Amino acid sequence: MNVVWPDVPRQRCIAHKIRNVLNRVPKKEQATVKREVTKIFSAADLAEAKQAAKRFIAQYGKQYAMACETLCRDLCDCLTFYHFPQAHWKPLRTSNVIERAFREVRRRTRVVGRFPYELSALTLVFATLEEDRLKWRGLRMDDELRTDIEKAGVQARKKDVFVIEVVDSYLEAA
Repeated sequence: MNVVWPDVPRQRCIAHKIRNVLNRVPKKEQATVKREVTKIFSAADLAEAKQAAKRFIAQYGKQYAMACETLCRDLCDCLTFYHFPQAHWKPLRTSNVIERAFREVRRRTRVVGRFPYELSALTLVFATLEEDRLKWRGLRMDDELRTDIEKAGVQARKKDVFVIEVVDSYLEAA
């Protein structure tokens, strides 16, 4: 639920989603299940991703009902990146860039231990984030790409209700 910016499309981290699904599968089966669940997020387009999700649920629904339930929870938010131009998919899919930035802030502030003033702590945090921000630039924007992004934002705001017919069958099996 996005209360502050309700019109902003939400993208959940697919790396965390895959890990959460795999946590509900026995260790010996995780490699096989990971290959199948990864097909959802590496599909060529949104329609293919939805089909891959349906196939995954049909294949593993009875055997790993909790894994399928975990996958279905917020799956629409994990597939939001498909609404944007393909050039943006890689940085949008995961929250690794953000997590890496905060890990670096923690690493640098931990060395100092105690700051004499709040302003000195904020200065270090800002300088660290500013240094990382300069590394984030990797995608050049042109007018065509900017227009595509604006259209994608409008499309993603139309809440995509992802209904899977097979969900009922795996829930009954659980």
